[in-house]
Amino acid sequence: MVVLGIDVGKSDLYACLLRPELKPARQVVTNTAEGQACLQSWLETQGVIAPETSVVMEATGVYWERIALKLHVAGYRVSVVNAAQIKFYA
Repeated sequence: MVVLGIDVGKSDLYACLLRPELKPARQVVTNTAEGQACLQSWLETQGVIAPETSVVMEATGVYWERIALKLHVAGYRVSVVNAAQIKFYA
């Protein structure tokens, strides 16, 4: 299973790609249409197959909406989680 975690900020997206038996790969892009396109291109260069990849991000204001929709439309399984629930679970 391939997992892409995204820390969503107002101006930047911090991505960490986790794949079995490989070191984590990280990428930082701006939280703009251009940055989101760069993130998708980076995923392609990493050999990521959309239907086999789960994307997890926190619901940060409204800043997560564009990237979540873009990745969902591209065929990724996208989960948006409440950061408070994660904190209480830990």
